[in-house]
Amino acid sequence: WNFGSAANFHSSSVKSREDYSKYMKKYHLQTVLKYAPPPKIFTMTSSKINLILTDYKFLHPRTGKDMPGMHAMSLWNETLTLAPFSRPLCAICEEPPTPLPPIKQTLTGDFVTFTAYWWGRYGHATHDSLPWFAYLKEMTFDTPDKKPMYILLDVRNAKDIITAIDPDFANSRVIWANLNDRYEIDGTLTTLEIPSTR
Repeated sequence: WNFGSAANFHSSSVKSREDYSKYMKKYHLQTVLKYAPPPKIFTMTSSKINLILTDYKFLHPRTGKDMPGMHAMSLWNETLTLAPFSRPLCAICEEPPTPLPPIKQTLTGDFVTFTAYWWGRYGHATHDSLPWFAYLKEMTFDTPDKKPMYILLDVRNAKDIITAIDPDFANSRVIWANLNDRYEIDGTLTTLEIPSTR
């Protein structure tokens, strides 16, 4: 994946998109099916889990300009703060902000959260981030002993996509968090050890 292939994927040229589609079917899927391990799932258990879904500040490598619409999360408890180089790995985690915002809501029970750098952009949310979330949802949705609620960032594109796919889930099982809302959780919080920036 590079700027050239991204341009082809988003191109208005039918031939460019067809060529890109052929390439992906021939090479990319072989790589994914043969070598890419499934992402690991991590569950934090504590009476004081803290979660903030945040903006991610990223400068475009070619222009040096800030790229809006990118997101990350801060996730920590009394003994562990997840970060890009922590173990377990959290590629999209950042250190908690200073000063900390006040707690918006205290929650009790089992919860699942997810965000991605490109969660707020339609194309990237669809072909980069949604497959990760679909995997996480499939692996965590309604086991015999857990019926978790999902905490997701309330950004238009991601919310519209999830609501279109599964309106009952979006309306009854998701807590739609605003940017920089802080939640304290007494129970469990599950997320992916996302292996890439997407």
